[in-house]
Amino acid sequence: MSNQAPVYATYTPSPVSEYGGNPLIEALPPILSEQDAACLIGHFPDGSEQERSLPKEVRLHCIDRLRTVVQPLEIHLELESAVSSLIRSGYVSRNPMSAATWRHLHTLSTDRRAMANFQSSATTFSLVGLSGIGKTTALNSILRLYPQTILHKRYKDREFIHTQIVWLKIECPFDGSLSGLCHAFFRAVDQALGQQKYASDINLRAASLK
Repeated sequence: MSNQAPVYATYTPSPVSEYGGNPLIEALPPILSEQDAACLIGHFPDGSEQERSLPKEVRLHCIDRLRTVVQPLEIHLELESAVSSLIRSGYVSRNPMSAATWRHLHTLSTDRRAMANFQSSATTFSLVGLSGIGKTTALNSILRLYPQTILHKRYKDREFIHTQIVWLKIECPFDGSLSGLCHAFFRAVDQALGQQKYASDINLRAASLK
């Protein structure tokens, strides 16, 4: 069900001081240079000279291969850098090795949010453009650079059992409803985890309220 197979965490210290000692960041792929990002984002399907001699009706099928071409442009590199920063900065204030993170989670679980002194480090951005210009293709190419799910077991000689979902891709519901968006979110979580749990639980709870 998952878009990608889960990977087990391997940790690489980050050169950025704010990222140090955070297993959720150190388990991510390294920050890419523009040259490396362009090489990894680009996709050029293989072809052969022999195909030129194929019948026309067969060559027409080969043309469909062009749909998968990704030519890295400046906007792709800017987008890759923005996604890289977005993912990492969001983890800065959510370091599972920090006692402050667990205090914050405890206040949420006990509905004592007003007592929490939590400063989020998460950021956002918007990608806006006309339909068909390649927004989805660009984002998919960049998200493929990151494992969707990372499984943690130990970090610096400490037991650390944790499942990290790095990214989720959620389609807007056809009716634009909040409930449709919530259902899409939990279905995406199930897909990332390779299970059927949260979406079915939501459906059961919704049915019980009718």
